[in-house]
Amino acid sequence: MAAPSLHVGKHCIVSGIQPTGIPHLGNYLGALRAWSRLQNPGSLLEERFPGNTTREKNSIPHAFPLKNGLPHGVQEEIKLGDHEASCFFFIADLHALTMPTVTAAQIQKNCRKDKPVFVTAAAMLATGLDKRSVVFRQSQVPGHTDLAWILSCLTQTSRLIRLPQWKSSAKGNVGRLTYPVLQAADILLYRATKVPVGEDQAPHLELAQDLAESFNHRYGPTFPIPQPLMESFPRIRSLSDPGVKMSKSDPSMKGTIFLTDDDDTIARKIRKAVTDSIPEMWYDSKKRPGISNLMSLHAACRGFTLEQAQKEAVGLSTVQYKELVCEAVLECVRGPRECMAQLLAEPAEIERTLQDGEVRARHIANATTELIRTRTFLI
Repeated sequence: MAAPSLHVGKHCIVSGIQPTGIPHLGNYLGALRAWSRLQNPGSLLEERFPGNTTREKNSIPHAFPLKNGLPHGVQEEIKLGDHEASCFFFIADLHALTMPTVTAAQIQKNCRKDKPVFVTAAAMLATGLDKRSVVFRQSQVPGHTDLAWILSCLTQTSRLIRLPQWKSSAKGNVGRLTYPVLQAADILLYRATKVPVGEDQAPHLELAQDLAESFNHRYGPTFPIPQPLMESFPRIRSLSDPGVKMSKSDPSMKGTIFLTDDDDTIARKIRKAVTDSIPEMWYDSKKRPGISNLMSLHAACRGFTLEQAQKEAVGLSTVQYKELVCEAVLECVRGPRECMAQLLAEPAEIERTLQDGEVRARHIANATTELIRTRTFLI
């Protein structure tokens, strides 16, 4: 039986999410929903992902001959037809180990009776990821850590220490320092051309770009230079403290809307959201972070621009506007929440889906690893 393989289209998209708790509304609006859209033809149009915060670099084609003479990717098991991209979306369980403030017990408590990985997978699948994408656990594809070691040998320690994520770490471990190198391996292992990122991850993508260039220069053309896909709306902040982003590990859980929250819980959190005493409604993320965060939520859930959200708020009191936001959020999460519940009732099906994805991911990763080993004279 021939190994399953994946047609490599015009682009290859790679992204991941950590299984450190129940995914929240910010994860859904900022990542999961966008991933689902990226499966569709026309999804890479500039009007959907207008931002580009990292510099364009000369690249090489995504597909090129391997040692056996076959192109990297042939149409067998997955038919993408006229889709623009091959999509790889993974559960970043190796990255989750670097979180010093999130214990296994806390994660398990957050996820109640379900395995954190299954909760994360259910959220990914509930938002519409299907066989057009490869969904898998990072830890089940050894190529990620193999390539991370090789890339670490091309990385200066001083570069890692300067990255914002390391400088902001209260407790730093070696994994926390080097995880941007593992991120680069996650991307380059599938020879990604496009990577959905938030603004806080832009320096890490720049590192991946530089490592791809360094490897190509030292060992020969191997990796395309991945470019960012930036969503246009602001990052969703905590409802109880808009100075920080919404988080799965929020100890009070009051500022985070989880995808499994029921209607009453969601409404209560929005009604208690921190705002200010100014009666008029307008967007100013620096001077009015609480109201601005609600407008971002409203816009993202309704598919509005921020300008449209502000028009909807004209003449409303803060209490009235919170009810409008509540209505938008409830309508937005109801479908994914119901689908998540159905999926979590069948954990064996989630496991089967992940295993299928891991077979496909390993096939592509093994081909890249073979090429890398040849290039670096390890075989």
